Amino acid sequence: MGDNKHLPPSEPPPSNKEFANSPREQEHDGMEQLLSERELSSRYCAGLFEIGLDSRDEPSPEERAWLRGLRDRLMENATSFSAKVPRLPRIAPRLMATLRDPEQYRSKEIAKMLESDPVLSGNMLKVVNSPSVRPTRSEILSIEQAVTILGNQRMREAVAAAIVSPIAQFERDNRLSPAGIQKIWPETLQTAMNVKIGAQHLGGGCEGFALYLSALAHSSGLMVLLRELQTLSASTLSRGFIGEFEGLTRSVSVAIARHWEFDENGVQLLQAWANSDRSTLESALLMDAIGFTRINNLCNRGELESGSCKVFRKTLPRYANEWTPEPSAR
Repeated sequence: MGDNKHLPPSEPPPSNKEFANSPREQEHDGMEQLLSERELSSRYCAGLFEIGLDSRDEPSPEERAWLRGLRDRLMENATSFSAKVPRLPRIAPRLMATLRDPEQYRSKEIAKMLESDPVLSGNMLKVVNSPSVRPTRSEILSIEQAVTILGNQRMREAVAAAIVSPIAQFERDNRLSPAGIQKIWPETLQTAMNVKIGAQHLGGGCEGFALYLSALAHSSGLMVLLRELQTLSASTLSRGFIGEFEGLTRSVSVAIARHWEFDENGVQLLQAWANSDRSTLESALLMDAIGFTRINNLCNRGELESGSCKVFRKTLPRYANEWTPEPSAR
């Protein structure tokens, strides 16, 4: 895959299939228009900023130079962002290999592996007790209890989430909204759980775990570039900048997934999302689930009318009726 594929192209014109299944600008039963997938994501991204955004459609010279510098880094050395992401725990490859084989799934052995890494086991307990994942009303108090309750497949998913979750740690930046930043990881985890539901409905041809991983990683580039904003001195930002910034975060997410040595199917799904390509059932599922989370976020913040969520839902497959709109909704 050539380096230039890491850069998000301009959004292609939608096909008839896309009009039927994606949040494109269109009328539904006299209700308001749907946002395009790119506009929806840009508005979601804009809501992560505390500062007001000016109405300029084009980035300022300073903003453009900053974006160009990041694009150049991505093309010259896609691993240059690796310093901004957590290292995989040393036990991760062995642990994930063991979880891939149900015949090797022995609760005590898995618990012992996890407990050998205090940071990973701590993250693991946070994940399994999060609103999106917790399988029981009662809090899970130990790794051994988690291993016993979750079983092979859910344990594999929880370990993957625990490995990725440290990327959501932020230092204070007065330009960013603390409330918005705090929601990124819980919303990412909820998106992954919704993708899991969709994957179950797609059946045998669907790479369920690859889809789950791609959903877990989709916001990694966003979180990394939000931290990178500390190198941009501008006190105000343009709306044109936000749009280009959001597109770049997708390409960085692909680079991070490669750095983490994700399954190639998961990387390709992220690449399809970066290109706004919904040509397969799996890539359409990923885009729909991300859009579902983001439009609910905008509606909950009062930036869109509640009717927008209802209109968006009409574009989704029937299985999306099972999706949870936000992490706290149980």
